Parts: sequence; C-alpha cells; structure tokens
Amino acid sequence: MALKLSPQDAPAFCAFISYSHADERHAAWLQKALERWKVPRRLVGSEGRFGPIPERLGKVFLDRDELPSASSLTDEIQAALAASETLVVICSPAAARSRWVNEEIRSFKALGKAQRVLAMIVDGEPWASDQPDRADEECFPKALRYTVDAAGELTLERTELIAADLRPGKDGKQAALLKIVAGILGVGFDALRQREAQRRQRRLAAVAAAAVVGMGITSLLAASAWFARIEADVQRAKAEANFDLARDAVDRYLTRVAENPELKTSGLTTLRRQLLETAREFYQDFASRQDGEEITAELAHAHHRLANISRIMGDLDVAEAEVRLAIDNTEQLLAREPQDELHAFNLANMTSELGLVLADRGKPEAGAAYAEALERMEALDLRRSDNLFRRSALASLLDNYGQWIESQGRPAEAETRLLEALRLRQGLVLADPDNLAYQGLVIYSAINLSALYGRTGQLEAGRDTARLGVDQGEALLPRQPDNPETRISLSAAYENLGGIEMLLENYDASAAAYDRSRELKAALVMDHPAVLDYRLKLAGTYTNLGELASRQANHQDALPWYDQSTELLRWILGRSPDMALARFYLSYTCGWQGRALDALARRTEAVDAWQCAVENDPTGDASLVESLEAARARL
Repeated sequence: MALKLSPQDAPAFCAFISYSHADERHAAWLQKALERWKVPRRLVGSEGRFGPIPERLGKVFLDRDELPSASSLTDEIQAALAASETLVVICSPAAARSRWVNEEIRSFKALGKAQRVLAMIVDGEPWASDQPDRADEECFPKALRYTVDAAGELTLERTELIAADLRPGKDGKQAALLKIVAGILGVGFDALRQREAQRRQRRLAAVAAAAVVGMGITSLLAASAWFARIEADVQRAKAEANFDLARDAVDRYLTRVAENPELKTSGLTTLRRQLLETAREFYQDFASRQDGEEITAELAHAHHRLANISRIMGDLDVAEAEVRLAIDNTEQLLAREPQDELHAFNLANMTSELGLVLADRGKPEAGAAYAEALERMEALDLRRSDNLFRRSALASLLDNYGQWIESQGRPAEAETRLLEALRLRQGLVLADPDNLAYQGLVIYSAINLSALYGRTGQLEAGRDTARLGVDQGEALLPRQPDNPETRISLSAAYENLGGIEMLLENYDASAAAYDRSRELKAALVMDHPAVLDYRLKLAGTYTNLGELASRQANHQDALPWYDQSTELLRWILGRSPDMALARFYLSYTCGWQGRALDALARRTEAVDAWQCAVENDPTGDASLVESLEAARARL
C-alpha cells in the first residue's frame, strides 16, 4: 500500500473501515459513498454529539492489502486506527471469523473510542452465536459484541449495537449509508434523513427557478411543473424499483440541460454546472442504491452517464474513473453471459467513451482504448447491423478515432477512419431518412474530413467534401429552422468551403461561402444574444473575410472586416476575460490587421495592431514579436 502512516504524524480520517477481504466490494462502495457525501448545509457548523459538524466527512481509511502472517497489527494499521475518528465494521460471517477484524476492533476500543464504533451488516445473522447450532451464521465479530477493559482486553459484558443493514429486504443502500453518516457526525438518523429530504426539495426548487432564466421557460409555474414531473417520475420509478423509468426521467432532464445553448453563455456557466451537478447527483444516488448481480447492467449505465456528465462539465478525472467503473461492471456481466450481444456492444461503446475521455485529457492511452473499442465493434459486424443505433455508435468511434490519429501526426490513417465514418453516416440517412439526427451527423463528418483535406493540401477533395456538408445542411435547415446546432454546423461547413476556395484562389466562390456563413451566424446572434460562442464564431468569419481581401491585395477593403472582428472580440473578452479562444482570435486578427496597415504605410496604426497581436498571443509566437519590432523600426 502506497500510503505511509506513523502514530506521530498520521493524517486524520473520519472513519476506518474494518472488513474481511471477502467483503471488499461492500467496503469499497462504502468508502466511496462516504468520501463524496455532502453534509446538508443547514447542519454544517451545528453541534453534533462529537463536536461541530463539518462540510464534508473527510477521508476514509481502507486497507486494501491482506495482512501478513504476524502476531499483531502492523504499525501502519495501528497508526491509522489512532488517526481515525470512527471505526465502521463490515459485518458478515467472514468478518466474524477474521482474526484481524477482531483485532482492529479491540485495538480501536482500547484507544478509548468504543462509543465511535459502527456496524454495517452485509451477510449472516446478528447474535446467531447465542444458538450453538447457528454459530456459523454469526455476523458480529466477538470484539464487536463485547466491551474491553482498561487493559484493552475483552470482557464478558455485551455491547449494545444498532447496525445499518445492507441485507436484502432490510435498510437498502441509501438508508444504510445515512445510518453510518449519522453515527459519524453524531446526529440522529431521523433528523439526518429529514435534512436529506429537505435538501433534495430545495435543490429541485432552485433548479426550477433557475430554469426560468436559463432554459427559456416562460414562467416559474411552468418551470416548477416541469421539474415536478421529472421528480414525480423518478420517485415513482424508485417506488416500483424500476431503474429504467427513473433513468429515462433523469435522461430527459440531462438532455434538456446539456443541449440548451443559453446555458453555455459566460454569465450562465455556473448555473449550467449546477444543473448538470443535479443530474449527476441523481445518478450517484442510483449508483449508491444498487447492489447484487442482477442490477449490474443498470449500475454500469449509471456510471456511464456519470462519466458523460462529468466530461461535459470538464471534470475529466472523474469522468475517467466513472467510465472505468462502467466498463468493469459490463465486463462482469459479459463474463456471466458471453453470448449476449447487448453486453458486448455496451462494453465496446463504453471503451469508446474511455478513448474520448483519455483523448480530452491528452493521454496517449487514448489510442489503445479506441483500438480496443474498434476491435470489439468489428467483432460484432456493426457495419452491416440492422440496429442503426449501433451502426451510428461505430461511426462516432471512427470519427473520434480519426481525429485523434491526425493529432498524432498520421493524416493518411486518419483520412481512412474519417472517410469511413462519413460513409456510414450517409448510409444511416438512406436507411432512416426521417431521423434528422443522422443528417446532422453527416454534416459533422463532412466538416471534419474536409478540414483534414485542407490541412493536407488535398484541396479538390476538401472542396467536394465541404460542399457535401453544405448540401446536407441546406436540405436539413428547412426541417429544423430553429435548431442552433443545425445552423452552426451548416455555417461551419460553409466556413470550410470558403477557406478551401480561397486557397484554390477561387475568390468569388470563397466570398459567397463566407457571406452565407456570416448570415447564418448573425442570425444566431440575433436569436441568442447571450451566447458568447456564437459571437466568437461570427468574429472569426469577419476575420476570414478580411483575410480573403488581404490575399487579393485589397487591404483597404480588408480593414473594415478586421475592425468589426476586433471590436466584437474585445467586447467578448470584456465579459469573459478568461475565454482563451477569443484571445487567440484577437491576436490572429490583429496580426492580419497589422499586415494590411503595413501595406498601406499606416505605420503608427500598424505598430498598435502588432502590439495587440503580441499582447494577446497565448502561444508565444516569436514571429509576432519580430513583426512588431520591424513595424517600430519603420516609424
């Protein structure tokens, strides 16, 4: 074990979990649940039986190593026991028989902390040893059942025990967890359960109120009613023990939050995070309640959704941990049912998600994850599958994998993957022409592939692919005229077409494409004035129009475009100073502005433009500094 402790300098733990390694799964769940549990705000700072109640429980010690054959506990374990406020014993017949669990309990009690010992039953029967013929069913270790004397030795005096009970038909995970938390904090279980219920109601009320602003719902009554329906669906599903119904309710909520463009604005990013956190808490609640082999698939789904939410929120370390848990659960399910194609597909899809998370984290292991996912999907022959959802998942994998491969400097291999993704998505449109999502994905594939062609000098192929994206987008737009994603994707396809036509020196065609892109983005800004990302993309088009004029030596015509772009970018940065992409755009635009002013012999203005390029450059480009010095020398 990597953690090293000594009695003198050991860090404090809120709890030490004592368990038999036969019960490791329950111990690991409890450690995770305790460490992420948030104390209800109205309890924080109030007096519990053991002192002021903190905001979080803190770290939990869980020894994952088998103890060696020795006569006593290791120094490290002794130090951890001394440093822990509470001892939580996972109780089962295996724990009752364990010499080391008994010794940990006895040692903890000998430290004078017998009142801080808690029990959680996972198997067996409490006090069964009172009946000799049932002694093997006993779940309470002997050191838990009896007190210790001043010398630290067990007595014959029984201990009064109130235990959380995880056995089927007993407390269930949520109530059992709350009982342990109540014991750690030194508060009553009923009071804590009431506070937890109140916290959920306050959170839902807050989200409903926020939705009036962030989700375009026209009244508080309407927002409250919508969220009330979601909560009612969830609670009914829980009462019926129907995970699928609960999952569908939360998925509707999550989709509404994740896709709303208004929540991506600078002023509402905190609100968006709070709303996503609410969805994440629902799934954490689901995950904490699940136990037993029969719900492994549901548990895997919960972890998969937690990974997805965490990735959207930018919590990539959490996303990686959650998707790995989803994979682990699905591997267990597939091991039991190796011929089940659904389990095999889910495992491949989750491995694909792992690749995406690792790529976002900049980890080289992303390639291995993508390759494994592709191998698993190819084994299922998804290219010819009648299940269009699964074929779409394969296309998404190929697209993401292709982009990652290009980032590793292998454009030819990336082209193969991206082209296959595009062809699969075109096939999906033919198979289901009424599914507008498939048509949107064709645009997305065309954007990625045409950009690769442009970067590798395959300009004719890039133009043809960009035009394909434009044609698909224009066909889709009348069917989704108010869909921001369709409009922004179509504008991006036009942007790629404009750039490639410019490189081909087809300047009129380039201008026409850029103008159509500008038109689409300006309309988006009008419809969604608070979304800074749309303004940023519009500023980029202004810069491209200026660059198009500059490349034709029409420097005077270029300057108004640069002025519009820099004015808009400064406006954005005034409201969101940390928007790195806006600062990069400003540096890039000022560089082109400086070139145009130099060409027009407007020396002082050129120096100012180059100064702007240098000051806002996040890359440390030495050529910008050289251009600034040259412009100053020309004064």
